[in-house]
This record gives sequence, structure tokens and C-alpha cells, in this order.
Amino acid sequence: MTVETKPEALAKRVRVIVVGMLKGGSGKTTTAWFIALWWAIRGYRVLILDGDAVSQTAFTWATKAKARGYKVPITVERYPYDDIAQRITEALEEFDIVIADMGGAAAVGFAEAVSKADLVIMPISPSDADGWRIPATFSAAEVGAAKNPRPVHVMILLTKVVKNSKILRKTRAELEENDFPVATTEITTWLYYSESAGHVPSDLAEYNTLMDEIDKELTSV
Repeated sequence: MTVETKPEALAKRVRVIVVGMLKGGSGKTTTAWFIALWWAIRGYRVLILDGDAVSQTAFTWATKAKARGYKVPITVERYPYDDIAQRITEALEEFDIVIADMGGAAAVGFAEAVSKADLVIMPISPSDADGWRIPATFSAAEVGAAKNPRPVHVMILLTKVVKNSKILRKTRAELEENDFPVATTEITTWLYYSESAGHVPSDLAEYNTLMDEIDKELTSV
């Protein structure tokens, strides 16, 4: 991997990122991995905490990648426990960036992770089923944010997107009408993302654009 320029201003603003949505299959683990790799190729020490008590896909991804002979530039640890806030605090003594990949049924753990977060990314696909879980996810995030002494930036990320589709336009319009914070960047249904599981992709594709958006948004405030 080519080492990129370090985003020092963003690294000071964001050390803990929580990727969560209280629904399975929304693209949480793919998002966590691609964002982790974005930091890693810039020389940061990155930890993913896999907070999913059921599937632990992030940890399996690392295991499969190592078995295929990849040099995995991030550390992935199973941590499907409700005291994840304490683990995040401990991890910050060793790692520059901690990313908590929270399972779809981990409401308590998600709230605890948010209590230590600087940035919360909520991936959803443009569908009614994913949309139904947004209020519950925001409620859990608010519980965590109330215990967080630092400001928490929240962003909904549209994933598994078919560009210019009717359901995409409908979903974005409804989110914006209800004042939900939605990223401009969209992650498509491109087969590349699903095929990246268990590998260490060198092309971070649309996640590069997402991180550029986050960098501009958070370092300008």
C-alpha cells in the first residue's frame, strides 16, 4: 500500500469512530473496514473493535485475509460486550484511531460506544426496512451522547445504492425532510465491495470521497 499524506487536523478531531445501525445487513462492517484502511495507509495505528455478538464479521474478515497471505495493516479485536466504552478508553493508549463496528442488535453496546465517540456513522441502504430503524438508532445514540463530554458528530451514510433509482431519491428526500444528517457521498452496490470481504483492498473507491467529505466537514468547524 502507498502511504498517503497524514490528515493531521482530522486526526486531532476524530480518534473514535462508531459505525452502527440497529439493523443487520446495512453495510456496517464494510464501512468500518474501508475507513480503517483509509487511516492505516496514512500511517495511523488503527483498531477495529468488533462489537457484534452474533456474526463478528469484522474479525472473520481479518482472519480470512491473513489466511490468504495479506499483511493486514490494522488490528481487529472481538469485543461484543456492553463495557466497550472502557475498552475504547484503554485502546486509545495504544492506538491512534479506534473504530467500533457495532452489531445490529447491540443497542446497549452501541450507546456505550457512542459515549466515547467523536464520529458516528450510520450506514443504511435506501429501503423502507432500513429507514424504520433510524429512530431507534438515533435514540440509542442520544443515550450515549448524553454521557460523552465531547461533541459527537453523526452522519447517515447511504450504502448499497443504485444511482438515480427511485428508491434512492425517495430515501434521501425523506431523510432530508426530517432533518437527518445525510452524507453527500453515496456507496454504490458495486460488486467490488462484496468481493473485498476477506481481502485487503488497495482501492478504497467511494470511501476515499467519504473521508474527504468528513475531513472537510469536521476540520472546518
